[in-house]
Amino acid sequence: MPIRIWIACAIAAAVSAVACASTPPPPREIADAEETIALARSRDAGKLAPDSLRKAEDKLSAARTVAEEDGDEEENRRMAIRLAEEAKVDAQLALAESERERTQLDADELSRTLDALENEVHDDRD
Repeated sequence: MPIRIWIACAIAAAVSAVACASTPPPPREIADAEETIALARSRDAGKLAPDSLRKAEDKLSAARTVAEEDGDEEENRRMAIRLAEEAKVDAQLALAESERERTQLDADELSRTLDALENEVHDDRD
């Protein structure tokens, strides 16, 4: 009986080791890029800064692909981290561009409102 338990434990340990070795966790930078892209999307970057957002999404996709590739794991990890960091920067740019565009739209609307109010004041004087 003790030998069976020992063999079962050895098999379980081997299976766990293989499972862990074959699927390394994605780099933290990928999660950071995902979070920044999600924030940019929530602030209408898809509509107001689509090119920068698309660039960020493409680099994030490439980072995920590289992170999962076989081969030189250390080199793949470095490449995935670099691509994820670039994706995050592109997402931050998309966020900034969308906020700038939103601010411009708000300023334009305020200008139109002020013009309309000035016209009303001038019409009331006449």
